[in-house]
Amino acid sequence: MLGRLALALAERLDAVIDFDGLLGCPTLRDDTGEEASPERARALVASLPGRAAEVSYDTGGGGRWFRHVGDVEFLAAWLQHPGFRLVE
Repeated sequence: MLGRLALALAERLDAVIDFDGLLGCPTLRDDTGEEASPERARALVASLPGRAAEVSYDTGGGGRWFRHVGDVEFLAAWLQHPGFRLVE
């Protein structure tokens, strides 16, 4: 429901969506034992319609990581994707 609300607001406000994480990658809370893969995330994002960008940021201690930001078309496709989940 939260994803649909974000889609409706982004459509109405002509806004982009900050996914606050790297799509298709497990988070620390997932506890899958699987390591996050930027390459896998890039392949997932490239497979969906719409536009999405990978934005890097400082993680502290000199590290860098990425998050995705996308348009309405991309969010609509992500909501329909079998791997959809909200990034935490």
